Amino acid sequence: MKLLSSLLFSAMLIFSLTSCNEEPTTAVTSEVKLNKFEIPAGATIDYATFYIYSKAPKGNTTYGHNITADWQECVVTWNSFNYSFDPTVVDQFDNSTVGWKSLDITSLVAGWVAGTLPNYGVLIKDNLTDVGYIFERSLYDSRETANAPYIELCYTYNGVQTCTTDVAIEDVYIWQLNPDVNYCTNYPNLYTGARATGQEKYSLLKFEFETPPPVVYNCETAYAYGEGNSLSTLCFLDIPNKQGNNWGWTNQIGPGTYNWPIYAGAGQCDISKGTLVGTLDVVYASGEVTITYNIDPLYTLGDTHVWVGEGENLLPKKSNGKWDSAPGQFNHNGVNPVVVSGLTGNIWIAAHSGVCWEVQ
Repeated sequence: MKLLSSLLFSAMLIFSLTSCNEEPTTAVTSEVKLNKFEIPAGATIDYATFYIYSKAPKGNTTYGHNITADWQECVVTWNSFNYSFDPTVVDQFDNSTVGWKSLDITSLVAGWVAGTLPNYGVLIKDNLTDVGYIFERSLYDSRETANAPYIELCYTYNGVQTCTTDVAIEDVYIWQLNPDVNYCTNYPNLYTGARATGQEKYSLLKFEFETPPPVVYNCETAYAYGEGNSLSTLCFLDIPNKQGNNWGWTNQIGPGTYNWPIYAGAGQCDISKGTLVGTLDVVYASGEVTITYNIDPLYTLGDTHVWVGEGENLLPKKSNGKWDSAPGQFNHNGVNPVVVSGLTGNIWIAAHSGVCWEVQ
């Protein structure tokens, strides 16, 4: 499966090529896609598949290897590379037809992401010792083309699988015949194989992976504050005959429409210490109240606990007759919006929630 539609096209660059190529080329419009994989720390790599487009195959088997030393696209040569790859074959593909070819490189990517294997990329080559090998080279599209080499991978993090693709950030071929020549200007071509003994070509491809630092969240208790837009607003700390020392407010209303700010971290009911994180919208009409949390997009709403009490029931009551301000004892929890019908007269509403936001 090729998820080419998800590749991001970053820039259109026009290069004037020099004549140092094996096969001279003219100016080419180069579509360079610069991107990188961002994999959360601790993610499990489910699979990673390398894709490359073979546009002039010669019927050989092509092999993938892990590169073991760093290189730069416009610096590396046959001699400077000096066979810096693991001879163990990671995977192979039959290169007898035009089209997309693939290698399973899950083990490499898992090592790169975990940091147990340096990420110097993938080398592809043909083996001169293969039975039936003919002395020709195969031709592939490089990263500057619409058929840029890419990796498709899926990883699982916190029980959720994410699949993504990205193109190579560097690719180049090296040639044994001209061991001190760099061929980075010969895009859009990559090669494997040889036309004669002592003329082998390898292609080197590098992909960028990043493990962002873990996201840190700050979480606070939040309550709706109805002062100035209610019949009465009481801080829990000021209520006589109450059990518990947590802060928060209960608000008395009659029929009507209300919009109350929600403050997080307003300890001791001091809103100057709190953070405004959203609003609580309350509509009370015809014996029915609808209570809706509207949290600012910068914040994440956690568990909700809403108390709706008629008459003098400003909060739940404990068996000892004391008012109970513990949110877990409220009568409408984990629901947004809360809808309560069959009400009469004035009612009391206390609305608690957990609210979290990302710490930059």
